[in-house]
Amino acid sequence: MLKSSEFDELIEASEVREKGIALVARLNGALNVVHSAQPLRLAGVTQVDGTGAKHTTIFGEAAILEMRVDVMEATITTYGPDGQPLPPSPPQPSKVQLWNQAALNNDNVADLLEQVARADNWYDIYKSVEILQAMSGGERNLKQRLGSSGGDFKKMRTTANYYRHARAPYPPHPLTNLQAAFSLLRFAARKVLEDAEGPEAKSVG
Repeated sequence: MLKSSEFDELIEASEVREKGIALVARLNGALNVVHSAQPLRLAGVTQVDGTGAKHTTIFGEAAILEMRVDVMEATITTYGPDGQPLPPSPPQPSKVQLWNQAALNNDNVADLLEQVARADNWYDIYKSVEILQAMSGGERNLKQRLGSSGGDFKKMRTTANYYRHARAPYPPHPLTNLQAAFSLLRFAARKVLEDAEGPEAKSVG
């Protein structure tokens, strides 16, 4: 179940649904970048009344998809000068939460997350690349930001540009395969999104 302060002022289930669709789209993009997760879809809206009772509205397009996330966790105990364990640090927001927060103030972040969420084809991969370039100040700056992977990313961009045209005459060599393109896109998106974390991030047009 997804909870968000963005729903606080909404009254009708239909209003929550519209807001939820946009929020889930952003979350799907962030989860794809961080965990390569399969997408979630909005199934319904649940209201908790003053007595704690739940009232759920299920929509006709409801679909539940499995999301599998493989995570390794380690527990570290820190001890103070007296040899006693220190209390755990307060929980920190996850990457997904930070990027969703940045998306509230930055249209480019919101657009990128929504685009990456549906980038399972060359056309949408190329659109994602265009947003990444705009957020980086151009193709050259994005390539520099990606370091040693910049050359592979440029080849992927050229491949995506080739496949998105119906009658492209000459294929680039070598072509990037689709699975490698997904990996490169997630890597580049993470690099760019990490620079846009926090509520102070502003849209760059």
